[in-house]
Amino acid sequence: MRTLVLVYNFPQQIMSIRARNLFSDTANTTIVCRASNNLFDTFRFVWATIKHPSEIIYAFDIGLPSFIASLFYKITTLGRVKVIIDTGDLVYLFSKAERKYGVVQLFIIKLIEDWFIKLADRIVVRAPYHKVYLERHYGKKDIEYLPDGVDLEKFRPGSGNEIRKKLGIEGNFVIGVMGNLFWIEEWEWCYGWYELKALSMLQDLKIKFLVVGDGRGLDKLKQRAHEFGIEDKVIFTGRVPHSEVGKYLNAMDVFVFTQPHHLQTRIRTCAKLPELLASGCFIVSTDLDEPIKYIKKNGEIVEFKGLKDPTYPERFAKVLRRLYNNPRKVKNGILGREKAEKNFSYPVLRKKLNEILKKPFSK
Repeated sequence: MRTLVLVYNFPQQIMSIRARNLFSDTANTTIVCRASNNLFDTFRFVWATIKHPSEIIYAFDIGLPSFIASLFYKITTLGRVKVIIDTGDLVYLFSKAERKYGVVQLFIIKLIEDWFIKLADRIVVRAPYHKVYLERHYGKKDIEYLPDGVDLEKFRPGSGNEIRKKLGIEGNFVIGVMGNLFWIEEWEWCYGWYELKALSMLQDLKIKFLVVGDGRGLDKLKQRAHEFGIEDKVIFTGRVPHSEVGKYLNAMDVFVFTQPHHLQTRIRTCAKLPELLASGCFIVSTDLDEPIKYIKKNGEIVEFKGLKDPTYPERFAKVLRRLYNNPRKVKNGILGREKAEKNFSYPVLRKKLNEILKKPFSK
């Protein structure tokens, strides 16, 4: 079955990596990723539907170019082409929470999201609750679950000595976060925000905080570290290539995954979780749906109350102090490797994808 894969991500970004890994052994498949702005990419994606006639359009993430191309091809084939969306976000709610878009832009984002979901013949979600949400709010029935994946060769346990030496943090207990440091104005949060407050309570300990990533929240994190007087304890690496991420994860004794409770965090998946498990990271996470399933002896769960929780840093600091005093416990992170192999390895996910592609579409 000929499949045209449209990826609303640039080639080096995580969804393009997911697309290439999932479709690596699927015959008659063409993958087209973003290359420029929305307008130019819309023309490129539409042209791809003309140049590569297909029976299925498989769209990774919701965006204007993918929607217009799918709608165009639906019309020109009189509805014969089937459209599958692979998504892990509520685009409108997330954009609204960021508070960086105007009313008109938010209206357009909502319109595209709603119309694309309605146009789709099948939706592939990366978190189980997303399926529930789409059934309730859009009446969609043909929904499949296919979680984020990991390349087990690129993400594996290691000493982390290379990065520790490079950053000058040998001999320290290293905690870290990694990802897109988007600032969510509505939540007053980004990765690392609560961790800095906790770190200010642990100044008597030999701890370094590794922040890997870039985004609108970076300057806010730097300012917060300055306000707490802990600049010497925090290392901001900036964005690193995905091919290097595993080395930085290996340099961390504890990876911290803090997110507030919100509809979006129940639905928005974290592509990092499979990578953390595969790398043997000891994970300290807030009590979210997906991490709870896979973090047992290989990490700890810390309660987070509601959308904003000023009491969380103190609870988190107590957990860190306990782990600092019992460093052997963090070695249990290696137990996550088996969970990654069983649930998130790309060979496993490719088999599930092939079943999804072959499954008859609902009428």
